Amino acid sequence: MSAASRVQPRRPDRNLEAREQAAIVEWIRTVAPDLIVFHPPNGGLRGKAEAGRLKWIGTLAGIPDLVVLGQDGQVWLIEVKAEHGVLSTEQREIRDRCIAMRIPFVVARNIDDVRKAFSIWGISTREAAR
Repeated sequence: MSAASRVQPRRPDRNLEAREQAAIVEWIRTVAPDLIVFHPPNGGLRGKAEAGRLKWIGTLAGIPDLVVLGQDGQVWLIEVKAEHGVLSTEQREIRDRCIAMRIPFVVARNIDDVRKAFSIWGISTREAAR
């Protein structure tokens, strides 16, 4: 058996989306420091008891990955997905409800998607001011 035939297939990168999200957060904090950006800790592996407790106190499936807060109560929502990632049923429902409520919402696969969204939303950044 040759060495090439023994090579194991590469496992999918389970941190790709997290790294992209971290890069987006860093970018927002750098180019728009007056905004508040945070991640509601809605996901992750938990035992049944902790999951039940979190649901009891208000955790909601499908909530976007990032919340951006601006002046005068402005809110923008960002769902981060890897290149070929798809929204879950709950994420689609939340997205549709937000759009119906006219809450700005974007699915971002990279920083460029957030740049475009900020431009559409009229958010000025240090980067755009150059």
